[in-house]
Amino acid sequence: MYLLMLSYFRNICNGKSIFFSILIVVALIYEVEGKFSKCEKLIKSYHSQNTTRNNEYCNNDSIYDFNLICNENYSNYIFKVCKEDLIRWYKKKKKNNDFDIENPKTYSEKIQWMKLYDNSSLKTQLSDKYLVRGWINEKIGEKYLIPLLGVWDSFDEINFDLLPDQINYAFSFGFEFQYLNIQPKIIAEKYIENINGDVDDYKVFCFNGKAESIAVYSDRKTNVKMSFYDLNWNKLDYTSSYPLNKEMVPKPKNLKLLIELAEKLTEGFPHVRVDFYILNDNTIKFGEMTFSSSSGIGRWKPIQQNKIFGDLIKLPPKKPFIL
Repeated sequence: MYLLMLSYFRNICNGKSIFFSILIVVALIYEVEGKFSKCEKLIKSYHSQNTTRNNEYCNNDSIYDFNLICNENYSNYIFKVCKEDLIRWYKKKKKNNDFDIENPKTYSEKIQWMKLYDNSSLKTQLSDKYLVRGWINEKIGEKYLIPLLGVWDSFDEINFDLLPDQINYAFSFGFEFQYLNIQPKIIAEKYIENINGDVDDYKVFCFNGKAESIAVYSDRKTNVKMSFYDLNWNKLDYTSSYPLNKEMVPKPKNLKLLIELAEKLTEGFPHVRVDFYILNDNTIKFGEMTFSSSSGIGRWKPIQQNKIFGDLIKLPPKKPFIL
């Protein structure tokens, strides 16, 4: 499926050098694995039929699913299914049959807890690749946004003849619960890269509105490597999922500003990872806000870092499951 999709994209782009976000890979993995398939179907069914609720409709005993929708306990049923799907998926991914979502200890486990119990309409907005732009503009200013070239509901709406030869595409959907209420869209942004043809990705891990460390992803077009640095740019001895970049990444000249921006954006949240790009002229550009880094299944090396980061997350009171 992955190769067929990429071939299709190349054919419709009229030979232009179009560069797609890694989100398309995530979307395909999501579809193939069916991570929360039953949960997702129930939520989408709930929303698609939400406007049809009336006494005559809800009394139609021949339509089982729709009767569930009309039942005041339906949201509790959806929550139960989604919780079971999440636990089953996590145990399979982490090979951890002892996982207790009601008593999380590690970073990975607390990420799963927050998926279930710390949802909000704001987190949905900030996870939306399009809607987050308005919030970024208000919080830190438009100059930190990559210029927007267009937004569409489907590929059929795009006129590639009106677009530059090089474009960054992002797809506004994903695979966490906060993504399920996002309206899928295709977003085209101005293509950015540095002199070496690549652009480093600076991921600021923040806890309770304070930056803790910064992960730098390098060589994204060839063989991705990563390294963590503290706030004074001392290299740290842990990684997550990707090979360690043994070379020292130069300290950004605007490191202080990078940290200030991240902390301003994450104020009020137990944990957020904020991604930025830094260009050759030291311009900072916002990438995304991620509430479930690596979906909480990153492979930490050494493994103790999973518990260290977990201790930094102070879980908030449980919130109602957002439908």
